[in-house]
Amino acid sequence: EPAPEAAGHEGGKNFTVVDVPNDAPDLKAALAAEAKKATEAGQKPYVEFWASWCGPCNELADSMSDDRMKEAFEGVYLIKLDADVWGSKLEGMDMSTASIPAFYELDAEGKSTGRSITGGAWAENIPENMAPPLKAYFAGEKT
Repeated sequence: EPAPEAAGHEGGKNFTVVDVPNDAPDLKAALAAEAKKATEAGQKPYVEFWASWCGPCNELADSMSDDRMKEAFEGVYLIKLDADVWGSKLEGMDMSTASIPAFYELDAEGKSTGRSITGGAWAENIPENMAPPLKAYFAGEKT
C-alpha cells in the first residue's frame, strides 16, 4: 500500500502551498514564519501574488495538476498572497503587484532576494509554455 502524501503537499511531489490570511497583522512576520517552515521542510520559499479576478492567475492555478508544472514547482514552498489585499502593504519589501501572477524568491528570513518572474515570461498560459521558464526560475537560473 502506498504511503499517504504528507500533509500540505499538493500533487505528490515535494511542493507545498500555503495562504497567508488576508487579516494577518504583520506580513513581514508571517513571511518570516513561513520561510522558516520552508527551510525546515527542505524547500525553498517563494511568494506568489495572485487575484481571483486575474485570468492568467486562474489559468496557472488550473494547470497545477499537469506533470510538467508539478516538476517545475518541485522543492518549492509557495506562499500565496492576494494582490488586492497585500499590494498596498509592500513598501520596503522589494516586491510589487504591478504585474500578476508574480513570484518572488525569499531568503531564509522571509525577505525578498530581488529575484522574480511574472506571467510576462511566457506566452499563452498553458503548461508547455509556463513550465519551462518557471522550472528555470525555481532552479535558480537568472531571469
